[in-house]
Amino acid sequence: MYDSFEEDDGAGDEDSRVIVFGTRRNLEILFKCIMWFLDGTLKTAPHIFMQIFTILGLVVRSGADAEDPDTAVALPLVFALLPSKMEVHYTLVLQKVREAAERFRIRATSGPTKIMTDFELGIINAARAVFPEAVIRLCFFHLGQSSYRKVQHIGLQEQYNDPEDRSIKNAVHSLLALAFLPADRVLDAFDGLERVSPPSHRPFVPVLRGDLPACEVEQLRGDARRRAPHQ
Repeated sequence: MYDSFEEDDGAGDEDSRVIVFGTRRNLEILFKCIMWFLDGTLKTAPHIFMQIFTILGLVVRSGADAEDPDTAVALPLVFALLPSKMEVHYTLVLQKVREAAERFRIRATSGPTKIMTDFELGIINAARAVFPEAVIRLCFFHLGQSSYRKVQHIGLQEQYNDPEDRSIKNAVHSLLALAFLPADRVLDAFDGLERVSPPSHRPFVPVLRGDLPACEVEQLRGDARRRAPHQ
């Protein structure tokens, strides 16, 4: 159909095949959204692909205040089938979406002003490369998930879940709470927490320091949105 587009960039190689699906109408809606959400799902992907990658746009309800987050909803507008979690494939999807918008002569094809995603560096780098003018924001929920995986990785899971000693859990939560400080106070507060951390806690601190890209973190809870700058 003229109103739809499908981009297949596999060049006959199933191991590197990327397929992007969308419609002209969805692109028109997407490029009117100031905020996009980029999300990958592994469990429901067809067996010859690793994941379904979705681009959602924050759509304001008709007649509502564009500045009121309670009047907006995130709609899935573009879908892609990816063979990996490699940065090159995320970049390809975003490039194809931008090219399709230009081909359909959709207005405001400069792209979003804000992009929210999780802590996957491949997605973050791809978004920065294709839409360099957009502010990248990271989800606070995913920050918590990523931090807990680090706790498990360095062997602190048992101490973290100890009901008799919450010191590890409290230390991790204190570090996560830095996301809610003004950006210019985060590094000093981080250094302060690192200085007072007991030796048993310290393996986690440098891991977290090196794991966080310089982006803003934002918390989403239902329709309520709270900004949490982080660097």
